[in-house]
Amino acid sequence: MIENSTLLDNSCDELRISNVVKQLMSNQNCSTVKIATGYWDIPGTALIVKELKEFLQRDNTKLQLLIGTDPIVRASQLKNPKYESVYGKSQKGFLKIDLHNLEVKDEYVEVVELLKQYCLLDFDASRIQIKMYTQNESGEDQFFHAKTYIFLGDNYAKGIIGSSNFTQKGLEENSELNYLEWDNAKVTCVPNEYSKAKGHNYWFNEKWNQSKDWNQIFLEEILKGSPIDKAAEKKIEETKDFTPYELYIKLL
Repeated sequence: MIENSTLLDNSCDELRISNVVKQLMSNQNCSTVKIATGYWDIPGTALIVKELKEFLQRDNTKLQLLIGTDPIVRASQLKNPKYESVYGKSQKGFLKIDLHNLEVKDEYVEVVELLKQYCLLDFDASRIQIKMYTQNESGEDQFFHAKTYIFLGDNYAKGIIGSSNFTQKGLEENSELNYLEWDNAKVTCVPNEYSKAKGHNYWFNEKWNQSKDWNQIFLEEILKGSPIDKAAEKKIEETKDFTPYELYIKLL
């Protein structure tokens, strides 16, 4: 178990990003998780789905996910024939193709079930909030190459910055380089008249406030209708507790 600032490079279990994210999220003082990533995928979330579910089941917890367009990921996607038909080569199109081509596995279905439970159309009421970063403060189109994982709570603030996207490869497979900051004060640092230094949380909030709410787009335009979504809907239907009347209608 890590309990100090250190480099994380996926070179062993203790320094694997997914395991550190699990550890920090599982701390009972952690009530908010903020993740900024240039790309996101369900297999990456599946690596931490057990801990994420337990985190969201606790009272007053929230996950904020800020997705951008990583220029390196985008370049590799544009070389892949499966993306040739993406209209406008948008991040929405890339994510939709990836989701619709995703193999249906139990752990992926579990992620989608969790998303459908906690990511709501009512953005403010949602326990999972998703935003898309596409433009800077001047309204100009801008790539988003930053990656950070922030864990906040009562006298609790830990932050990771580095190269790992919130994807399966970024969290476990790639040779990455990230820095875990253990000092609460550095993670929550706010600029003032004497210093322009920004902590992880201040930087995240700046980008978050410049970004577009994406819950509805994600749920209705990207996830909906995909094989993984249909599998999750079927599982939810099979495990649902029906009233006697609902059972009667279902049998009819």
